[in-house]
Amino acid sequence: MLKKEMIERAIRETAETIKESASHGWTQSIDKIAEQMIAKYTEHVPGNPVKFISYTGGYPNLCSGILTLEIEGNTVTFGPTYKKSQYPDFWASGGNCDWDGNITSGPWIIDPDTLPVEYQAYADEIEEVFNANVPWGCCGGCE
Repeated sequence: MLKKEMIERAIRETAETIKESASHGWTQSIDKIAEQMIAKYTEHVPGNPVKFISYTGGYPNLCSGILTLEIEGNTVTFGPTYKKSQYPDFWASGGNCDWDGNITSGPWIIDPDTLPVEYQAYADEIEEVFNANVPWGCCGGCE
C-alpha cells in the first residue's frame, strides 16, 4: 500500500499536470494523464513477493492439499506433514456445514503464528494468493 505522503504527492502532481494541460489547450486526454500518473507512482511499489504455484487439495479433502508457493524466489511447500511437505499447513476453511444440511463456503482462514518464522512477515500476501487461487469450501466434502 502506498504511504500517505506518496498519495498526497500523487494527487498534487496530478492536479498540476491537469492544470498544465488545460492551459495548453488539453493536448492530452484525462485518460492519458491518468495512465502516466499510474505508471509514475506504481513503478516504485513492489510487487507481491508471494506467487501461487499449485494446490493439490480437492474433493473430498479440499483442506488437506499441498500448497506450493514461491516466496522471494524460493519454492516452498506447506501441508500435512505426512504428505512430505516442507512445512505444516496453516489454514482452515472459512466454510461451514451443520446437521440441517446448511452449507456455506467462505475465504480460507490462515493462522500467521503457525507459519514458519521466516515467512510470518508474508502472512497477508500468503492469505491473499491462497484465497485468490484455492476454491473456498467446507473441507471439500460438503460441496
